[in-house]
Amino acid sequence: MDFHFTKMHGAGNDFILADASALSPVEIEEFFSQERIAFLCDRHLGIGGDGLILVRTLSRRSKNFSVMGEMFYFNSDGGSAAMCGNGLRCAASFVWQKGLLQKERKVCFLSAGLEAETEILDEYGKRVKIQLDVTEEFKEYAVAFEGKKYRVFKGAAGVPHAVTVLENREEWNTLDVKKFGAFLRYHPLFAPDGANADFLFFRGGEKQKKIPEISIRTYERGVEEETLCCGTGCSSSAVVLRKFFSFPEKLRLFCRKGDEIDIEIIEEWNILKGVYLAGPAETVFSGTLSFEDEK
Repeated sequence: MDFHFTKMHGAGNDFILADASALSPVEIEEFFSQERIAFLCDRHLGIGGDGLILVRTLSRRSKNFSVMGEMFYFNSDGGSAAMCGNGLRCAASFVWQKGLLQKERKVCFLSAGLEAETEILDEYGKRVKIQLDVTEEFKEYAVAFEGKKYRVFKGAAGVPHAVTVLENREEWNTLDVKKFGAFLRYHPLFAPDGANADFLFFRGGEKQKKIPEISIRTYERGVEEETLCCGTGCSSSAVVLRKFFSFPEKLRLFCRKGDEIDIEIIEEWNILKGVYLAGPAETVFSGTLSFEDEK
């Protein structure tokens, strides 16, 4: 079988995307085994990517959207995940560029049973806005790492994240994200599912700005490395800054590569419901891989 794919990235978080509309969910599960997905995402033997995204067109409608798509997201280790913010933006851009959903700018995606809204912001599909809900309330924990105590905030805007605010830019720049991130990812406090880990830095007067600018680095479970950007990490971090540090509703986060992610908090009666997230979605290349050549 020939596998037709498009390689994309959202602020450096890269994915392999493919149209699986001709396949049923059962066929997707049977054909895309964990081993095969890990092979495709392998940066030496396969195409390379932080994850694999398969999209299908759906005939059903949501409450506010006339067209819908379905997204299946898999981390580079082959395991599935409920949501990926950067991946969702790339999925929306992918179906827009391919004309799979009537060239609609607003599309609702079904991912792991949850609906996620997307909107194409430019004619090329290179900037996309998405909506992510707060699916787990954020709570504060005290965590000791290498002799120092940190305030860690655990919850979920899309998928679980453990957010840590660092004291200064030097600590943020030199941090061993893989070591500290893995420590939080497997911490007993967050068992059994674990969590992604985000590390933030902001200057003292930053939250007084109209649109504060925050630096963020993320360790992602399933990739088990630092990635250049994480959409659900940016979303979760924005919720933490709003709830625990009294930041305004609009924030701008700068990822490791320098890309900008704009966040707007969704609140109802002082309850944090979710976020709107806007950021880039770029196509890198397209190709075809024959599975007969797989070793």
